Amino acid sequence: MESAEPIKENSLKEISSKLIQSYEKKYIFSDQKMDFGKYLKSIEINTFDRIFITIKEGNYFWNEYYKMPQNTYINISGENYNDKGENNKVTITINQETYPCNSCSHNNHFSLTKLLIQRDCTTEFNGIDFIEFINPPKNLCPGGGSKGVFVLYEDNSRLYFLRTNSKISTSPFINVYYLGVGKIFFGHTTFSKNTQSKNEKIIIVDTNAGWNFKGHKAIVSCDYVYLDQYCSFDKDNKRIEYLCD
Repeated sequence: MESAEPIKENSLKEISSKLIQSYEKKYIFSDQKMDFGKYLKSIEINTFDRIFITIKEGNYFWNEYYKMPQNTYINISGENYNDKGENNKVTITINQETYPCNSCSHNNHFSLTKLLIQRDCTTEFNGIDFIEFINPPKNLCPGGGSKGVFVLYEDNSRLYFLRTNSKISTSPFINVYYLGVGKIFFGHTTFSKNTQSKNEKIIIVDTNAGWNFKGHKAIVSCDYVYLDQYCSFDKDNKRIEYLCD
């Protein structure tokens, strides 16, 4: 019986490269009549996938909830953005609550969340402006997964807001909950209060765990972040570490 021939180092690198490339998928999104959350579901993202989505110039909407599979990476970039995020060509509007609730099985609970970033997942937004106004539902779920438009869940979840300008209503806009450390990165990012908001002040990032859990932590990195007088970071929250000037 012949022994198997050992695989050379160069062959291992080649195989590894092919495996990584096989998970990279690139898409162009241009359907302004399709909910962006529904679109994310339609492309059937799988564990270990690396997804690159370019959104064509225009105005879009996002009201359907999407939960990322673990160990995935999604890069969502607006077409023709510049390095500082000035005069972005893509705008996404978010203006409806999520029902049924994504955070529990209660039939009468509502949620605010549109994207849940799971353990070892990364989402990057590049060159996209957001207009967010959700009327606070009467029966908002007490779970931490329902608070915040973008939610980081469990350990090593990551969210990048790069070259974005957002008019927001929900407080907190981003929530980190359950057990583990979530990381949020802002670069050339602007937040201002939506004039329709009923909140006097809007907290950008919070760590509201819900269900009596307290094990969560957020690390926030800032580089050229601009807030109006109504939006702020909660510097009194001891569970948030800020790496900002």
